[in-house]
Amino acid sequence: MFAMEPLTIQRMADLSGLSVHTLRYYEKTGLIHAVERDSSGYRRYSPADVDWVRFLLRLRTLGMPISEMKLYSDLRYEGDSTAEARMELLQKHKRKVEERIRELSGHLEKLEDKIDYYKGMRMTTAASIQLDRLDHFVLTVSDLQATVRFYSEVLGMEPVQFAGGRYALNFGRQKINLHEKGKEFEPKAHAPLPGTADLCFIAHTPVAEIMRILEQRGIAVEEGPVRRTGALGPIESVYFRDPDLNLIEVSNYAEA
Repeated sequence: MFAMEPLTIQRMADLSGLSVHTLRYYEKTGLIHAVERDSSGYRRYSPADVDWVRFLLRLRTLGMPISEMKLYSDLRYEGDSTAEARMELLQKHKRKVEERIRELSGHLEKLEDKIDYYKGMRMTTAASIQLDRLDHFVLTVSDLQATVRFYSEVLGMEPVQFAGGRYALNFGRQKINLHEKGKEFEPKAHAPLPGTADLCFIAHTPVAEIMRILEQRGIAVEEGPVRRTGALGPIESVYFRDPDLNLIEVSNYAEA
């Protein structure tokens, strides 16, 4: 295997995609240290210089400011004694990159939703109903009182009783109407059965506190806390089950 020959600044520019001016600027600001020169005074970039410039390009692509790149370069130049400081600097920027990825993922999902919307407009000539929000849904339950106790005591919903033995659970600007199995009100779903629902609620209570409340009440956590995607972006969720074994997901939206 042949050793790589030192590169001229023009060859380095061609290989890295940086301009000659940028390479000189990086050296002037200290991002690139001590590039060797030949007898005529021309720069000659070693294989180690090539690897370092490629790493700088990765940092730049990941949005690291020049000031932090300069700090990292200075620490690297000081030797192994700064390894811990360099690691902390990279970990700090890694967290920023991860947060940006989560933010962009949320934006990407909204963009995909909008694209799907326009695809739907293109695929149909019939007018479509424009919805605003979900007002209520119906749960068919085995035991009305057990369900009311669970949703009011564990999830803080407000039980409401109507004429004719109808029950509902209010929360936020929505409600759940309850039908007891075998005594459903008309009209109803084609095949209403207890334990067939999979519901997600957004909570003001932090997920850590939700976990504590579930533990206090002896309610088994099915899964969580885990990251999921809600209607408006990333969420953190906890899963458990109600008396009919419906799957209940309670979530917080991730902070921007």
